Amino acid sequence: MKKRHITVLFLTMTVMGVLFGWILFWVFISKSSNLLFHCVLIGGIFGILNFITAMFFIKRYTSLVNTNQKLDIENRKDSLTDLYNRRAFDRDIRLNNSNVVCSIIFLDVDNFREFNNIYGHQAGDQILVECAKSIKSCIRESDMAYRFGGEEFIVILRQCDKMDAHKIAQKIIERIRKVDNLPFPTITVSAGVATLPEDSVSIEQTVRASDLALLMAKKKGKNQVVLFDRSKMT
Repeated sequence: MKKRHITVLFLTMTVMGVLFGWILFWVFISKSSNLLFHCVLIGGIFGILNFITAMFFIKRYTSLVNTNQKLDIENRKDSLTDLYNRRAFDRDIRLNNSNVVCSIIFLDVDNFREFNNIYGHQAGDQILVECAKSIKSCIRESDMAYRFGGEEFIVILRQCDKMDAHKIAQKIIERIRKVDNLPFPTITVSAGVATLPEDSVSIEQTVRASDLALLMAKKKGKNQVVLFDRSKMT
């Protein structure tokens, strides 16, 4: 609550208390009495006490709201990469408007399981962190990046056609390939891109289309981007 609002609330409740004391005097007490000052004073104190009580409950409410917001953010974030998690992705695509043009980039770290088996999970986790950093550095503020599961990532690009999405996906791949991963091997990722409504009629179908394009990128040798093309996916 802003200081200006607090000041207005304080003055309003104090003035209302004073008016209450004044009305109390003129309605219930003899006009010849000397209690006007006392009635007004008691009314002012009553108003101030009401203000203190109101501020107590407002602060409690604000604290609960902030706590709930923080918990919601924590529940939506992946603890390792700080990207949004699968739970957040599932909720966000349900809220997506299918009439809005958007593109999906589906990414997968190449040979990740073999890397984990050879160099250990700690080194593997660091790869995921570096990939997440690279993804966030290549997308716009309006875009959403998720750790979909394991070594898979998904990026939702709103108001972005397939060609622009391809440029962003290529930029992500190049940025990840340039990460200094010594003494371990270079990191590479494969990516598939699909666009709504060009490639599908729903966001769920667009995700599946981008996954098919990703599988094609893997088959073609990895470390590359493939755009969804229905005629080439069979």
